[in-house]
Amino acid sequence: MNTVMQKYAMLSEPDLQVKAWMKEVRELAYDIEDTIDAFMARSEKSNEPTGIRGFIINNILKLRELLSSCTISQEIEKLKNQVLEVNDRRKRYLVSIQLDCFM
Repeated sequence: MNTVMQKYAMLSEPDLQVKAWMKEVRELAYDIEDTIDAFMARSEKSNEPTGIRGFIINNILKLRELLSSCTISQEIEKLKNQVLEVNDRRKRYLVSIQLDCFM
């Protein structure tokens, strides 16, 4: 995503369709980054207690992780669908630019 955005940003005067598409891709990239950050924050483990109390707490944490994994996978699936929709919209509205002059 970053490479494509850099290529389009190199254009001197992108038209309104390209600007709108770039904004969608930028917002989608931010959403993906937020989801990854949330996943990383949830997966970090603190000091785990031991003994019977630790056993109970660890099992509760495993259950939470399982539920959290389902939530994360649902978020990733939504983001994947959004990426496909943005790409389909780009194709549908013929948002394409010859970037050969930059290569």
